[in-house]
Amino acid sequence: MPLLKTSIFCSLVMIVIVGAELDVRSLSSTHSCAEGAREEHRVCIFNDVLLFDGRLYYVASKKKVQVPRVRLSYLPVSEELDWFQPTVVTPGRLPPGLGQAEVVALTGPRDEAYLWSTPGGFNYGHQLGEFVPSLHATLCTHLGRCTADNTSGLRLFQYTPPPEEQAKAQAAAAAAGKAITPMRLSPLLDEATACFAEAPQRYLADATLKGKVLVLRRLLVGVGRECRARMFCNGGPNLGGFQPLSPQLFAGYRSRMAACLGFPAAAAAPMQPRLKIMMVDRRYSSGRSILNIGEVMEAVKRRYGGIADITLRYMDGLSVRAQAALWNQQSIAVLVHGAALGNWAFLPHGAAAVQVVTRPAGVVHDNEFALQLERDLLGVTNLSYFAANNEDAHYTHLKSEVVFKQPEWQSLKPKQKIAVLERGNCKVLGDPLKGHCLMWWLLKNGNVVLRPELLIDALDRAVEAVFAKRGLPLPPQDAEGAFLGRHGSEAGSGSSSSSRMGDGLPGPATGLAFQTEERNNRASSSQIGIREQHDNDGSSSSRGRVQTVQGPQSKHSQQLVASAGLLLVALLTLRRLQKHSHGQKRTLTAHL
Repeated sequence: MPLLKTSIFCSLVMIVIVGAELDVRSLSSTHSCAEGAREEHRVCIFNDVLLFDGRLYYVASKKKVQVPRVRLSYLPVSEELDWFQPTVVTPGRLPPGLGQAEVVALTGPRDEAYLWSTPGGFNYGHQLGEFVPSLHATLCTHLGRCTADNTSGLRLFQYTPPPEEQAKAQAAAAAAGKAITPMRLSPLLDEATACFAEAPQRYLADATLKGKVLVLRRLLVGVGRECRARMFCNGGPNLGGFQPLSPQLFAGYRSRMAACLGFPAAAAAPMQPRLKIMMVDRRYSSGRSILNIGEVMEAVKRRYGGIADITLRYMDGLSVRAQAALWNQQSIAVLVHGAALGNWAFLPHGAAAVQVVTRPAGVVHDNEFALQLERDLLGVTNLSYFAANNEDAHYTHLKSEVVFKQPEWQSLKPKQKIAVLERGNCKVLGDPLKGHCLMWWLLKNGNVVLRPELLIDALDRAVEAVFAKRGLPLPPQDAEGAFLGRHGSEAGSGSSSSSRMGDGLPGPATGLAFQTEERNNRASSSQIGIREQHDNDGSSSSRGRVQTVQGPQSKHSQQLVASAGLLLVALLTLRRLQKHSHGQKRTLTAHL
């Protein structure tokens, strides 16, 4: 009889059978699947399967047993990474070395595992805003694991190849004159997934498992019908037909993260004694930085300092827990389109988000992310979203010290360079340079000079929405539009602080809030389509409107709100007339 002992292995508590060969004669794999309307929606549970050297084996008495393939992610990457199908083996024909390997048995009554794939090249915004909510939906729906305290015995395995295998693939591709983008798992994703399982996720082909056999009593594979992602989870017929999360599932995800990360799920957006407005900028090296952030902060403090505490934050170096706590304390978050979108679910009830879109080509694409998050959170936290869209390419500044050195840029003709710099137009380059221009020049290596009036316009609407959702009238404003304190006078410039790594509070949340100004013509919220508008050249115009939720008000309060609204409309109309009365022309550099 084999000797059993308990050991810690790969940070997972497992039972190791010491000195025993695997007796597959008594092992028979089985499976059951929940079939959806489409093959992509299939979810299967495999029982008593073997993990050996990065591959999963299904043990059957006959080699001809039909085992279905299962989709690993809603995001299509490649046939190899999108689908999983275990290799069928018989007891008499095992892979070399499997029968003699050390055995690790995950066969306890609560032992379960989930196999998924998350292309790690995507940033925090995709990971926390899309992959992790979708993970919650799958585990809750198909394993009944819906809360942060129900993780005992559950392990997560990542199908994405481990770093050492990717390094080999990259070297081989480089030798052939090609390039492969690595798909690495971030420490922040590890921190987030610890809210779902007994330990952080592991690669299926983890080097620490080399030469060992894991017996998996119960392995779940598949996405299911519901997921959360801008492009792939909105019922599109050609991308798998995945549906957005129900309000109940998204609320469950938020409650799980609140219990795990320690922020109050029921907190409301701060109103008394003052609002809290958080400005989230990005480092210059990261791209999409606000180059004139000092001037922008001065304008924001002049207008809202009488009613709000205003802080400037950078999310670099902050844990998921720190970011969640910080975002949960804000009335309004202002951010540039990017990774911080992953923090929207952490904003308190009744809050608002303002997203800065840095380039004309991103107006449709970037706002689509924000609109869909607003849609998904509307029935959960009643979030409101507003956009500050830069539709003038003259205010988008490329990092010339990076872009102008690239061979792709140097291959352009002068007229093409002018089209990119003056109009943000990548269409004229044709494929494949068009995609490179949109991603690696305008997005990754583009920064913005943010016109203060553009942001003030969106922030005014955000402030109005936050007050309206509480059934409160807007505070009075002076002749220049600055909001006054509770007693009708300015309360100073408002407390303002700037932090890059936190200042005692859980530091800035890695956040980018998105807001779309395309509300007048936007499709119904359940059918925000799959509009791949990466090649938009900035010709589309968008002007946002406020979607407010009115609370109970007295007749006098309603009159005050109406009066304030008329005054606000008049001021905004005057500002827009002034805005069109003058323009600005950029001088091209000698680099052309």
